[in-house]
Amino acid sequence: MKNKKRLKRNKLPIVMLVLLALIAAAVVFYFLMLVTKSTENSSSEIDSSINYNPPTQDEISAGENIKKDNEDKNAQTIADYSIFIVDASQYGQSIEVKAYVESLIRDGGTCTFTFSKGPTVVIKTSRGFADATHTNCETLTVPISEFPASGIWSLLITYSLGGITANSSNYDVEVTK
Repeated sequence: MKNKKRLKRNKLPIVMLVLLALIAAAVVFYFLMLVTKSTENSSSEIDSSINYNPPTQDEISAGENIKKDNEDKNAQTIADYSIFIVDASQYGQSIEVKAYVESLIRDGGTCTFTFSKGPTVVIKTSRGFADATHTNCETLTVPISEFPASGIWSLLITYSLGGITANSSNYDVEVTK
């Protein structure tokens, strides 16, 4: 009696393994059939030959249109870009300015910061650098001693790189000596 129970217990794992192996084999077979069928369909739809003939007139025209579109995009000017001033404030004994060019991602270029109060002008520059969404002007720090007088100074920032230029709106900066 004990041997029959032991025999039944030993058969159960073997039967389970055989069933599992059959199911796995059926799944593998099914996926192989799918891959074979999709390969047959796709190979009949794709022309894998390479055309070494000179381009047709239509292909030449399409290429010229793409070049023209790219040139038009690269020729954007001041109307297409503007500078956003994030901060322009006095911190201790210096004025700090942070700004970026909206909708433009370029590395390089020059940001020119023009502070004016009446006939007096203070001009500084920094380098432009690209990040993921726009072109930043390097943060500008100007010592208060470079401003001849206290009061409200008007700040205008200009960015230039090749034929691309952008301007900010005037921004008032208070200088306190």
